[in-house]
Amino acid sequence: MRLPIGLEASQLGWLTRSKEPGSSELTITARGNAGRFLLFAAQPLREPIAFGGPFVMNTLAEIQQAFADFRAGRF
Repeated sequence: MRLPIGLEASQLGWLTRSKEPGSSELTITARGNAGRFLLFAAQPLREPIAFGGPFVMNTLAEIQQAFADFRAGRF
């Protein structure tokens, strides 16, 4: 199944795991100027995910603690 997704500069695209068995394929094309992107892939952890700014943790409380640590210079 192909799903075309268009992203503009500075946008984030989020891919989810397919429910169908087998491997997945991702094709990236850039129009006009050259493009840059980051692709992160891993096995699912099956844990809660909370994110805020540059931090990714399991809970909102952990995100708030990460910001507090960062502001205090402990990060």
